[in-house]
Amino acid sequence: MKKVLIAISVVLLLGGCASPSEPAKSPGPAASRHATSVPTEEPSEPAETPEATTPESVASALGVGDYVQSSSVAPFAAQWGEGTYEGSRVQIYAFANEDDYVSFLEQIKQFGIVESQLVRTGLVVVSVDDQTKLAGVRTVLGVE
Repeated sequence: MKKVLIAISVVLLLGGCASPSEPAKSPGPAASRHATSVPTEEPSEPAETPEATTPESVASALGVGDYVQSSSVAPFAAQWGEGTYEGSRVQIYAFANEDDYVSFLEQIKQFGIVESQLVRTGLVVVSVDDQTKLAGVRTVLGVE
């Protein structure tokens, strides 16, 4: 559905006025002082592919060889970019935290876009202009 990407593109244009959120802070040295080592058991099955945690790693997992990070601002997204997935335009967004993701959903809802039209893995979200490709994206990323 091209209207999904068109609506998200409109949000991107309108979102130029939004201020980016601060990146999440990592725990300081005090947090590691109290850490203890706990032995782990060997997995009984082969380890799965590591979760794609950046737009670039999601694009790579999907085989989006022409992925380009955008220099424009997307509302509430820490970064985003686009490329081609199986002949369809795809946009990939990364969020600094859950609150920014929820705010993004609220922003795009006004254009008729709902969460079920997106594929989410962690704080990275994929939007495909051809909604028939969503199942393939979910499968590749291991998202149900």
